[in-house]
Amino acid sequence: VAVGGSGSSGRVLESTNGGQSWSTIFSTSLVLTDIAVAYQGGVTHYLLGGINTAGTGVSDLGLAISSDDSFSTHTQQTLESYVFGVAVGMSSDGGTRSTGTADTVRFFACGIDGYTYVMDVASDSTFGSVTTTEVSAANSNQLNGMGAFGINNAIAGGESGTIIYTTNAGSTW
Repeated sequence: VAVGGSGSSGRVLESTNGGQSWSTIFSTSLVLTDIAVAYQGGVTHYLLGGINTAGTGVSDLGLAISSDDSFSTHTQQTLESYVFGVAVGMSSDGGTRSTGTADTVRFFACGIDGYTYVMDVASDSTFGSVTTTEVSAANSNQLNGMGAFGINNAIAGGESGTIIYTTNAGSTW
């Protein structure tokens, strides 16, 4: 799976033959910058980050999109600033549901001015409440990449060698 675009449109591409050929599974007029994919209980979750080119204010410039059905349907969430890196963390049950409860799928995102976002994704791919953190006034560096390890641990890297991490689902970085 790959994400990108040309001009002002974004596309999600999928290959089922090791990259020999690609087909578009989702397209939008918004700019897509990164994708994270998680497999949970027989369902593939696609989580996208990007730039909300349709935004009109200073609090809706970023965007997160979630789908669990290859984009036949999807949920979109606007975020405060541009999103450049995304990651997905899952509870340790790994989709087997052996504990009798649904696994948690958590979406982490980072972007311009040191902002991070943490959102839980419901079983129907809708977003729960969004936790927005400006990591620190001293760190206004753009964050470009994000990785997650479970639902509590994530790391982001960006300009000027900036590396930040959380071990408590983004409460502190």
